[in-house]
Order: sequence, then C-alpha cells, then structure tokens
Amino acid sequence: MKGYFLCYASALNGAPCVMVVTPRSDNRKTGDVPQVWYLVHDTDPMTARRTGADEAICGDCPLRDGRCYVRPWRAPRAVWQAYRRGLYAPVSPDTIDDVRALLSGPYRDGAYGDPASLPRRSREWIFPHDGSGAGYTHQWRRPEAAHLKGHVMASVESAADARKARRRGWQTFRILASKDRPGKGETLCLAVSDGRQCRDCRLCSGRYRSVVIPAHGPKANSF
Repeated sequence: MKGYFLCYASALNGAPCVMVVTPRSDNRKTGDVPQVWYLVHDTDPMTARRTGADEAICGDCPLRDGRCYVRPWRAPRAVWQAYRRGLYAPVSPDTIDDVRALLSGPYRDGAYGDPASLPRRSREWIFPHDGSGAGYTHQWRRPEAAHLKGHVMASVESAADARKARRRGWQTFRILASKDRPGKGETLCLAVSDGRQCRDCRLCSGRYRSVVIPAHGPKANSF
C-alpha cells in the first residue's frame, strides 16, 4: 500500500512544507498504524533542524533545542527522501477517499513535525473528525491552532502550563521529570502503566483525558 503527500504553505510561517501519510509503522509504542509526517518541502530534516528551517513545521516548540526524542536522521529523513524520489501519490480528489480511509482508524498525527503547521482548511478536507488519532501540538498558545482542540493534545512542559492549557479547553500531554508525579486530572500513559499500544488506546485523541509520561528516549536525562 502506497503513501500520500500534500504540499502546503506552513500555517506557522508560510514556508513550503509537505505532509506525508504512510500506511504502516514498526513503532512499538504506537503499534502498526498510519503515520502522518510534517516536513520542510525542499530541505532534509537534519539540515532543517541545523539551520532553523524546521520552524515551518515545529513552530516555537521548546524541544527544538535538541531535546526532541525524534531523531531527524532516521525515519523523518527516510520519509523525506522517499517523497523527493516520487514514491508517494498526491492527495487529490481522486485519492482523497483512500487517504480518509487510512485515517479513519487509529493513526499517529505528527510522527514528525507539528499538526498546527497544516492549514485548517487542508486539515478539515483530509482528516476524519472521530477523534481516533494520537497527536500533539506545542502551538496551543497560538490562536491559529485553536481548531485542533478535541483532535490533538496540547503538549506542555510543566504542571503550570498544563493547568493553563486546560483552562483554555485543551487536554494536555506532559513529560514528567524524574521526581515528578501525575497531577489532578492527569492519567499515566497506558503504554507505561499496562503496556497498551496507542492503536488500542484513544486517550491522546484530544477528547478524553490529560496524559503524562515519564521522560524517555535518548534525551530523557535533559528533562
């Protein structure tokens, strides 16, 4: 099964970007679900991070300082290279039903990049609105990201920001430092508490509960 792409101007800074939907995944945490990637159109992910061009897809995410657990030279680069080689089909009136079918069940929104970079009109055309995806945005403070409430989680860096985001109507996703604990209204990620994969859990759809997870990945000690 092939993947799909859509070129767009970033809603964050207007730069040319591309959204790619890949149908399969070997990610042990998410399970085998479609993945949605947001990439800088003409710059590979490593160069984009080094030069700051990743602002187009990551906005003002504080983890752009090197703490992001997604390593751009691995899967994001492979997806970007496949796109540049023409291996994906364009999202078009002829393919939109197939794309929507891919996204009608569990999926990972933002395997790389921030869903807020995709313009609202494009999102409303492509994505079903049944709350079945797991997605996260660091742009929850920006008015242009408000349409993502109920569809993705507000990714926050502190308990204070979590409370602020929830007052604005978001469900939140927070990384716990080593001595931190879940706060009021927060649920420990089910992948940690009982080994459940994202495909079998809908908590990070932005609709139900706020979630916390202990710092993980190669940059865990920096939190």
